[in-house]
Amino acid sequence: MRTFIGDDGLKLFTYKTMPRPDPLNKLDTEWMNAQEIDTIVMEPSRKYESIGTGKIARVYLEILSCDDLPNMEGAAGKFGNKTDGVVQIVYEDCICKTEVIDDKNNPRFLPWTRRAFALHTNYPSSVINLGVFDYDPGVALISHHTLVGRASVDVTNLRPGTEYILNYTLHKTSLVKNKRKLNLGTIKIRLRIEVDDPRAYLLASLQLPPSIYVNSSSPKDLECVHQTCYGECNLNRYSLDTIFELVDELSNHQLRYRIIFPLKVISTMNLILNP
Repeated sequence: MRTFIGDDGLKLFTYKTMPRPDPLNKLDTEWMNAQEIDTIVMEPSRKYESIGTGKIARVYLEILSCDDLPNMEGAAGKFGNKTDGVVQIVYEDCICKTEVIDDKNNPRFLPWTRRAFALHTNYPSSVINLGVFDYDPGVALISHHTLVGRASVDVTNLRPGTEYILNYTLHKTSLVKNKRKLNLGTIKIRLRIEVDDPRAYLLASLQLPPSIYVNSSSPKDLECVHQTCYGECNLNRYSLDTIFELVDELSNHQLRYRIIFPLKVISTMNLILNP
């Protein structure tokens, strides 16, 4: 960041563009003020990466920005280091991530960077999982990317052919919102759904979702994918916290969708909640 005095005598701040200025206009975009950056962020992306094997639709997703991320650098934060933000996307067999924005607790993903993805759809109700991480360039066996928070995007209520700008609060778990009021920040995205064959799209929604398996090139990447989908909670490990979160999730779904659970399930839930 650098400062200068404007014509009206007020102090103005400009920020070095991360991760790089616009290759088509380096001179004017190497240093910009906050308002200029936020305006450019909303411009259309220059390129979409096409990912996935789905045939019935495409979700055009742009990661625009994150706000108020906690500083994940620990003691190093006292020396000016901030979170090195990167966003991981997991959607069906689509796995991709944005570019890394170094030392920014409010990262902005600019139109000429890797931020836009065309996600090919197999099933209309598939959820887009977003994970925000503090990037660690170290060796995979002795380091890992630290999860800042995650969010899930439910596309079932979105109308095809309509562009949406959505803001999500980040949480540590996929089951229920954190009971503690942690300041994990927010993420802003822009998306639209394009359907070539509405009939095939409708018929696909009447079937059970297919099982999807994805491959990872390293344990470090696999951990990111798992945390993007499920958060820090390990569903395979027995704990009372996991049981209570699962019960809360079932109760929330019951209230939201008016689901009628079998009597045995309801009595088991009551027994756990009221031992």
